[in-house]
Amino acid sequence: MRTPYRVIDMAVLAVGLVACGDAAAPEARLDWPTAEPAEVGMDADMLSAADRHIRDSLPNINAFLVVRHGKLVLEGYYQRTNRGTLHPTRSMTKSVVGALTGVALAQGWLDSVEQPLATILPEYFDATVPVDRRYITPHELLTMSSGLAYDSLGTDPINGSWISAFLHGPSIASPGARFFYDSSNPHLLSAAITVQTGRTLADLAVETLFRPLGIEVYTWPADPEGFSIGSTGLYLSAQDQAKLGELYLRDGVWEGQRLLPVGWVEASTTPWFDLTYGDGYGYLWWTIGGLETQIYAAVGYRQQWILVLPEFDLVVVIASESSDLRGPEREHFHLLYRYVLPAIPGAPVPP
Repeated sequence: MRTPYRVIDMAVLAVGLVACGDAAAPEARLDWPTAEPAEVGMDADMLSAADRHIRDSLPNINAFLVVRHGKLVLEGYYQRTNRGTLHPTRSMTKSVVGALTGVALAQGWLDSVEQPLATILPEYFDATVPVDRRYITPHELLTMSSGLAYDSLGTDPINGSWISAFLHGPSIASPGARFFYDSSNPHLLSAAITVQTGRTLADLAVETLFRPLGIEVYTWPADPEGFSIGSTGLYLSAQDQAKLGELYLRDGVWEGQRLLPVGWVEASTTPWFDLTYGDGYGYLWWTIGGLETQIYAAVGYRQQWILVLPEFDLVVVIASESSDLRGPEREHFHLLYRYVLPAIPGAPVPP
C-alpha cells in the first residue's frame, strides 16, 4: 500500500513536531491486566521466539505488544524505548480520525455520512472551487474516494490554507468513482468537525476517546489554521495504541461505556473498496486478506501497525522506525503469521 507524505511531512516539520524514541521518556505505569500466555491459550515459546527475533534481526522495531482476551501477554520495548515513549503513529492517525467521525455523527456534529461538504465548510467553497467538489461527502472522505489528489499529485508546497489548497488542487476522479489514497481526505474531516463544533479534533478526542480510554499523554499538532492534522502527526504510547485496537475489537465499547456508535466499527471495517491480494479499505481502516480470518488494521508509514483479529480476540501493536524505505510494507507483518498466530492452536497460518 502506498502512503504519500510529501506535503504533510513538510508541514509537520514546520510546526516543530518532537522526535520519537526519546530515551529520557519516563517509564509509564502498566495500564493493562496481564496474563501468562498459557492462561489465554497461547504458546509462551512462540512469543519468546518473536521477542528474540526482534532483538536479533529487526533493529528498527521499537515496541511489540500482544493482547488476547483483554490481557497483555507480551510487552516488548527495544532501541532505548519504554512504556513512556510516544511513538509516531503516522497514518494510523487517519484511523483515529475515523473513530472521531463516528463520534461526530453520534453527537449530531455532522448530519450524516452523505452530507455535502459544501454545507459543512461553506466558507471554503467560493466560485473558484470545481463544482463537483461541493458534493464530496464524509463517506467519500472516509473511504478515500473523494477523487482529491493534492498530496499525491501536487507539485507545490502549501502556502496558506491547507483546506483551500486541497479543494483547489488536482483530482484523480469524480467523487465516489474510485479509491485513491490521499492525505487530504482525513484532514478535511478534521476541519469539518472543528468548524461544526468550534473545537479542535485533538480537544474533542480528549473528551470523547482519550480520557475514557485512560490516554493521558499524546502529541497531535495542528495546521496553520489550527485544524488538528488529520492524516498524520499523532504520537501515542504503544499501550495506548493497543487500547484503540481493543476499542474496535469490542465494537466501540470500553469497560462498559459505549464510545463509538452502534454499527460504526462494522462500517469502518467493511471493505468498501477491494484492493489487491484480498486487501480492502473501510472507513480509514485497512482490511487484510490472505489468512482466512478477518483482520483489520490501522497502518502507518515506516510500518506502524494496530492489528485486530476478532476471531481470536487478539490485538497486536507494532511501533517501528523502519529504515528500509524501499522495503515491502509488510516486512514486520510476518511477526503476526510466523509467531503470534502459530502460538494459538488452530489459527490459520500461511504455508
